[in-house]
Amino acid sequence: MKKCILLATIIPSMLFGQNNADTLKFEIIKASIKFLSTDNKSFPKSSGKVISCTFRDGYDCLKKYCKNNGLKGGEIKIDVWKKEIVNSKETLEDMKDKILKELTTGTVAKERLNLSGFGAYKIAITQLTTSFSEHDPQAEALNSDIENTKSITEIINPIVVEETNLNNQNKSKSKLPLFAFLFSFLALALSVINFFKGSRSISKKYSTNTDIQLLLGEVNELKSKLAQKQSIDLTPLQNSINKIENKIYNLENQFRSVELEIDKDDYIRLQSNISNSNAQIVFAKLPDLGNGFSSSIINSSQNGEQIYEIEIHGDKATFTLSEDLSAQKYVLPEAQNYLSSACDFINQPIKGSRIVTFEKGTLLKMGVNWMIQSKAKIEFK
Repeated sequence: MKKCILLATIIPSMLFGQNNADTLKFEIIKASIKFLSTDNKSFPKSSGKVISCTFRDGYDCLKKYCKNNGLKGGEIKIDVWKKEIVNSKETLEDMKDKILKELTTGTVAKERLNLSGFGAYKIAITQLTTSFSEHDPQAEALNSDIENTKSITEIINPIVVEETNLNNQNKSKSKLPLFAFLFSFLALALSVINFFKGSRSISKKYSTNTDIQLLLGEVNELKSKLAQKQSIDLTPLQNSINKIENKIYNLENQFRSVELEIDKDDYIRLQSNISNSNAQIVFAKLPDLGNGFSSSIINSSQNGEQIYEIEIHGDKATFTLSEDLSAQKYVLPEAQNYLSSACDFINQPIKGSRIVTFEKGTLLKMGVNWMIQSKAKIEFK
């Protein structure tokens, strides 16, 4: 029984004998997330709402704020930052500097130094760092409760000892030790309840102080800018307007040129389509004449082996490599034999590649045969 009573006096001290590092770490991370929410360039969907999370609510509350307010990547930052070990003023200072450097270093991030709220944010996290105390304010607020617990146990201990001796001598069935244990347990319960009440009030205090510090910083920054304000010279503004008007005029002229060029391209494409509608399409397996196609090698249909597709316009024609997969698969292993006399290779054949016509070849009809005027240019992809 004496061991139980002694434990009741030790546990409160174990619970409350800590510094305020965890609370300050939470508030610094909270202020950093709030600062990020003002970066509308990096987070265009950010609502910029006030963060109502407290230390009691925990880091999940901050992560939920990031998710609901368009701070993409904010949840990951919170998970990384909260793992920082903070047990002294120096480690708290290091964590603060590390977060500040992360948020303001890099091509995009360094632009945050120009945000209107940066000065207030920096002041707020610096003041939070200087608020570090080796003794948690919650523990100090509960010292009186702990002392009351000790007083109760000090009163009860002699009674328990005396009662224990009587039990050993008389084997009495007195219930006084049971009452002593109940009193000690009641004192412990009251201490725990006061701890959680104190935790809420302290967390709320830090949260409020952070918001006030941010607002004061913004006010001071606005006052500084207002003090530096001078009479406005409209000449540079007018010059800028003139330059913008000239750029708009030049852009409009460029758009007109592009529209005319597009109309010209459309006309050429339309003429080509009209011409193609009157063309005759035939096929050939290979240039059997070496420098041309004989009338006997030409077929009117594709049978999976005809690699050349010929488009006839009167006595002239153009030819390309057929896109038929069977024909390409058939000719690819012996590309040199089938293609080199009629085509120029942009690159060398590759196993399993497709053959693409980069530039059409041209033919001229001589008698019943078609002779190559210019080779086609092909590429293996």
